[in-house]
Amino acid sequence: MTCEGDSCHACKDVCPCNAVTIIDSHSTIDPRFCILCGACANVCPQKGIQIKRTKMNLENIRSKSWQERLSSLTLEK
Repeated sequence: MTCEGDSCHACKDVCPCNAVTIIDSHSTIDPRFCILCGACANVCPQKGIQIKRTKMNLENIRSKSWQERLSSLTLEK
């Protein structure tokens, strides 16, 4: 996806596991680190990122607050 200029790095800034990089005005998501949380898709002003999730990988998260929040989303109630 081509980003709007060099000033918008919202997807990179919000990613809890640093899976997004911006190279030559294109965002790239590394599937080795992506947990499919959808944060990047939610903040993209161009709606250029789409997440098709059937599960979430919580192993790569370094942030304790993200771990707690995402774990609550995957627990059966």
